[in-house]
Amino acid sequence: LAGAAACRSDLQSCKNQTVYLNGRLNAKTGGFDLPPCWVDANGKIQFIFDASLRDDGIEIEDDGVAGREADQEKLPLGGVRFNQTMSKADFAAAFGPLLAWSNQHGCRFYVKLYDDMKTADRSEYKSLRGTVEGYFRILLSY
Repeated sequence: LAGAAACRSDLQSCKNQTVYLNGRLNAKTGGFDLPPCWVDANGKIQFIFDASLRDDGIEIEDDGVAGREADQEKLPLGGVRFNQTMSKADFAAAFGPLLAWSNQHGCRFYVKLYDDMKTADRSEYKSLRGTVEGYFRILLSY
């Protein structure tokens, strides 16, 4: 029991330090954001999915993050259709539970975002990108 109490105390200390450091970073950058949900031992962000913007919607590919299989199994991803194009409404319905999970845990998942649109309709690109950014933080990939 003493060991468990010490672990709880250490965990709370780490959480408090994270809140402090995140506040300092946001004050310095002028922004407000949440830390990434998944980070490796070297402090590098782990991207949960690849997201591709297409003329007819958004496609999500699950690359599987090595070492995170058990963590991903616990996430509310039951409504997600991988490797199929989803409308903005379908995307919102599929990833709403994951967004709620990340809000409860005070973090945000990251995805690599690809522009696979064939048309030059930039307003649709902006709309689809905004949809993805409403649920994830992105890294633009080409």
